[in-house]
Order: sequence, then structure tokens, then C-alpha cells
Amino acid sequence: MSHSARSSGDWKAGLVAACRRLVNARASKEDAKRHLRLTGLLLLGPLALAALATPYLSAVYSAPIMLALICVAIAASWTTVAALASTGRFAPAAFAALLLGALGVITVVACAGGAGSPAALLLGALPIEAWWAGRSRRALQAGSIVGAAALGTIVGLHAFNMLPDVPGGLWHWLLPVGYLLTLVLRRDDWVGPSVVLRDEGMSELDTLSDCAVLRLDTSGEVLSANARSKDILGLPTEHLLGSALFDRLHVSDRVIYMTALANLRLTGAMQSVDLRIRVPDGETGSAVHLFTVSMTQRAADLSVFLLIRNRQDYADLLRQATIATERADSLDVAKSRFLAAVSHELRTPLNAIIGFSDMMIQGMAGPFADQRQAEYVGIVRDSGQHLLSVVNSILDVSKIESGTYTIAPEPFRFEEAVEFCRSMMAGQAQAKHVALRVQIERNVGELCGDRRAIQQTLINLVGNAIKFTPEGGAVTVGAHRQGRKLQFWISDTGIGIADCDLAQLGRPFVQVRNDYTRHHEGAGLGLSIVKGLVELHHGTFAVASKPGEGTTVTVTLPVDGPDQTSMNEGMDWMVDHGTQNAETYRKSA
Repeated sequence: MSHSARSSGDWKAGLVAACRRLVNARASKEDAKRHLRLTGLLLLGPLALAALATPYLSAVYSAPIMLALICVAIAASWTTVAALASTGRFAPAAFAALLLGALGVITVVACAGGAGSPAALLLGALPIEAWWAGRSRRALQAGSIVGAAALGTIVGLHAFNMLPDVPGGLWHWLLPVGYLLTLVLRRDDWVGPSVVLRDEGMSELDTLSDCAVLRLDTSGEVLSANARSKDILGLPTEHLLGSALFDRLHVSDRVIYMTALANLRLTGAMQSVDLRIRVPDGETGSAVHLFTVSMTQRAADLSVFLLIRNRQDYADLLRQATIATERADSLDVAKSRFLAAVSHELRTPLNAIIGFSDMMIQGMAGPFADQRQAEYVGIVRDSGQHLLSVVNSILDVSKIESGTYTIAPEPFRFEEAVEFCRSMMAGQAQAKHVALRVQIERNVGELCGDRRAIQQTLINLVGNAIKFTPEGGAVTVGAHRQGRKLQFWISDTGIGIADCDLAQLGRPFVQVRNDYTRHHEGAGLGLSIVKGLVELHHGTFAVASKPGEGTTVTVTLPVDGPDQTSMNEGMDWMVDHGTQNAETYRKSA
């Protein structure tokens, strides 16, 4: 299509869009078409008639009188437009428009000299325009009657010699030829029932059964819609035309819509956005639903097509998932608080059990009457100590997950922490005949961190390594510097871990189960605590293992310690997302 053809289509589409804004919103589908055509006639007809009739009027009237007649004609026509737009009553407005047209034609034909002038051919425009606006036999009959009355008026004026004597000339053909030109410009509308819904591209898009299809002009006004739009949006077609769709967009989504439309015009690339549109609802009258709107452009006439799909089911599922997530988070927080409270309550009686058991074993309350009593009290003390360690671990996990575990970074020699761990775990290693080795490089130096937390990390990792290493094996603690980071690892020659079980490590109360681990106690909290403590120091945690070959746990920490600002931000994050820490740690591993 040539540039001139596109330009012609653009200005015609712009005129149609401008007239459509004046159509009464309560008009039905067919009435809206008639209102649109009549509005166009009343707005543009007086202007076109005034431009073409100026030579006829100037031959009889002075310039002020001629201008006054033109202004009165335009004002009367536009007043009729306002009445039609406000009341929506077509018949009175059409009758008024027909009378105004008859008066204008009679005036011009009289100024041209009467029925003998070629300008009298314009009398035939009255029935033509009446049918064009109303598209009914009644409209054609009314136009014919008014046209015949106008012709009779002209003949009567001529019979009484009331017409001016105007010489003939070629300029008398100006008005008939100009009117024929307006018919040519409207030639597309003479075929088919309506100029509003006629669309060459809609026939192909009507086959899309899963979405509503709307066509827009260059100004963004909706020109037409396919039949599916009523099912998708629940709105009659006439309630989508013009700016009605834009008015139904959620206020905060209108900028998104306009931005996507502008990007489409600039780039020509298809745009897809999620928009909330107010549509009728059977229960509440109206509701805001989510729709996916895809925008594409037809290069032939620069028309924009909107493909609208209902996404309310997706929005409902997303809202339900959000509610479920919030509920799960609140339950996890409640669980952590419950565990913390129970742990505090259990520690007091456990300390009493352990303390009095020690006193009885040491004979402070007198000797036992039977040696088995000493054995039983020892079992009570050992069980109490084990239970106390589990309670302490639960308390630590609860604090880490709830974001209430605080650390106090301070400079200390990392080698001292390793030595403290070695001295504590040496007895356990000797009891199992497991070699405990230390390989610390000399340049490790100091580390800024929470000494107690780092020592607990080492003890938990070394304890796990010894626990799952058979007799005759070895556990090695190593460390070295990597720039401003300190990396230490604990490796063993134990049973190893299968790849499918590595993903479970670090989850509270989860243990890798096999024939070997069934014989060892544990609540599955050690690695969870380690990961939490490492995260608080802004470090990383990694596990490498193969069944039968052993396991190596590597921890990397910043030598200068966690930045105080970022540490506070991290604490705030853990307060908000504490229940997700275990999953975060698993991914980091």
C-alpha cells in the first residue's frame, strides 16, 4: 500500500475515532452505528456545504450575512450532535438533521437561480444521506418526502418570482461535483451494513477461539472486536469501542498499557503485558480480573491488534500460593519459637539431673549400697548430658532460623581455635582408634569472627567426621589463606555420602541413613548449625564426598570478618526469611 493510501486511511480512522467519542454509551450495537454516521454528517456536513456553497451565497448576500448564515447552520448542526450524544434518541436528531439539510440545500439552490441550475441536483442528496445514516426503508422514505418538499419549495419560489436572477456558468457544477467527491470518499461504506465493524483483518483473527481480538487505530481507539471478545471480557462489542477499553483498565496499569503501545509503534516488535481490566461480575456487579494482552501491528495500514487472554485462574492460583507461603512461614516461625521455649524449659531440669548425678557418683551423699547403683547413676548422667547437648543444638537452630542468634566478631588466632577443638576431640578419637591430624599453614594468622561460633563449627565437623569414620581411619583438620579469605577443611576416610543424599545435608533433624549410621546417635542438627554459623560470618560451605572414600567439608570465611552493616542487613533478612535458611544453605552447598 502506498504512503498516500496509508495517510488516507489514517485520517479517516482518526475522524471515525473522534466521532465515536460522541456516541451515547447506552446505545445498542445497531444504534451506535447509526449514531456514529449521523454524528459524522452533522459535524462535517455543514463545513463541507459552507465551503462548496460560498460562490453561490456570495452572489446574492453580502459577506457579513453570508458568514452569519454559515455560523447559524454550523451551530444548529452541532447542537443537534450534543442532543444526540446526551439523550441517545436517534429519531428526533435524524429528523432535525434532515430539516437542517433541507433548509441548507433550499438556500443554496435558491441562490444558484432555482431548479434550472445544476446545483438543484443537490436535492437528491437528502434521500441519499437519510438512507446512509439510518440504513432503513423508513429513513429513505423520510428523505424522499423532505427532498420532494424542498423541490416544491424551490418551484413555488420560482413561480412567485422570488428567486434572484443569477447568470449560468461552469461554477454552478461546483456543488454537485463536490458532493459526488464525498460519495467517492465514502465508497467503502456503501458495501456492507456498517463502517464500524468492517475489518479486512478481523476475518482471519476471528478463527482464534482462545482470545478476544480488538483492532485499534493509530490514536489508540478501539475500532472493532471479534465475536469471542464478549465471551472473554463479558462485555458487548459496543462497550469496548473508542476509549471504553482504556477507561476499564486499572489505574495503575494504564501507564503499562500506553508504554507497550508506544514501544510497539517505535519498534514494531510484538508486546505482551499483564493488565487488570474491570469487567462485569455475576455476584458483585463488576470486578477487576487479570488478562494477558499481546499487541501486534499490521504493516499494511498500521492498525494495532490486541489479543486478550483471561489469566484470572493464574492470578487466583498465585494469590493462593502467596497465602499458603505466608501461612507456612508463620508456622515455621511458630515452630522455631516453640522449640526455643521448650529448650529453655528443658535445660533447667537437665542441669539439675546432671549435677545431682555427678554428686552421687562422687559419693557426696554417701557410698552406694550396691555397685549397680553407681552404674545406673552413670547412665542417667550420660543420658542427661546427651539430652542437654540435643536441647542446646535445638536452641541454636531455632535462634539461627528465627534470626535471633547474634555473633560478636573479634580478632583471634585461628590456630588456637583448632587446638582447642583437637584437645576436646582427642579422647573421642582415641576411643575409636581414629587418627586426628592437624595441617595448618604458618601464614593462617588471625581471623576476625566469633571465637565461640568458630570453635563450635570445628567441634561439630570434627565430631561428625570421627563418628562416621571406622576404626583405623583418619580425620584431618587443615587450613590456609587465600588472599583476604581463610579456608579450612575437615576430611575423613569414613563411609562417605552418596550423591543423592548430599542434597539433604544441612536440613534440621535430617540424617543420612545407611547400615552404618543406624548404630550412631544423633538428631541431625550438627551440619544445620554449622551452615547457619558460617552464613552469619558471610562465608561459604561445601561438601564433597564419595561412598567408601570419605568426606571433605570445606568452609571459607572472610579474614576481616563480616561487615557490620551487611551483617545487620543479613540479620534483618534472616528475621524475615529465617524459615528458608535451610534451603538456602542447601543451595550454597
